[in-house]
Amino acid sequence: MTVMEKKKILYPIKKKYVKRIFDGTKAYEYRKHLCKDDIDTIVIYESSGRGKVVGECQIVGRICCEPQKLWDLTREHAGIEEKDFFEYFKDCEKACAYVIGDVNVFMTPKTLEDYGVNCIPQNYISVSY
Repeated sequence: MTVMEKKKILYPIKKKYVKRIFDGTKAYEYRKHLCKDDIDTIVIYESSGRGKVVGECQIVGRICCEPQKLWDLTREHAGIEEKDFFEYFKDCEKACAYVIGDVNVFMTPKTLEDYGVNCIPQNYISVSY
């Protein structure tokens, strides 16, 4: 029997959104494009803050559709203001979101180097730990 290794990607996420993921008010991580691989975990790098890897969240679903429909589906737990949502997806025909499941906040933040990463990714990077 083989054990399937979990696929993880590391995303830089702004401090205010990290806080909302951790407190449960943000149940979706919005992106213009989703990773092509079937991932099950987002490793959270807090950008514009500590500059550390501060936690992970399980991915329990993916949604891609036109921006207005995505907003209508997710607004109750968006964790982002409507104007910021539409500004982010301005000029996009498709808007995407990872549906966040369980969240693990690290008691001691980790460095990018702990994940074999030597620079802050602009979008995402596959990692293992």
